[in-house]
Amino acid sequence: MATYVVAARQEAPTGSLTAEDQVRQVPGVWIRGGTDPNRITIEASELAAAEIERRFGSVLLIEPEIRSQDQGLKALLASAPLHELDLDRPPDFGRDVDYS
Repeated sequence: MATYVVAARQEAPTGSLTAEDQVRQVPGVWIRGGTDPNRITIEASELAAAEIERRFGSVLLIEPEIRSQDQGLKALLASAPLHELDLDRPPDFGRDVDYS
């Protein structure tokens, strides 16, 4: 079984059901943790994760949890290909800002 992170989409209409409530409707899903009911960690088979995506894809995001057993966060960041990122952004002088 794989571990997934499930979160409610910000742009989704808010209803009475939380991500935790919606995920509980799918058989074969175990809730592993989360202090926010709209952002939880679950353990599920690929089939169950696909069922969550099919049923609730418009209101929930589901992504596999990425873990590294061999190295800590510092080593993981050091190995990331950050030199490939373009962090420059042209200034935007076209917007008027109201400071009142």
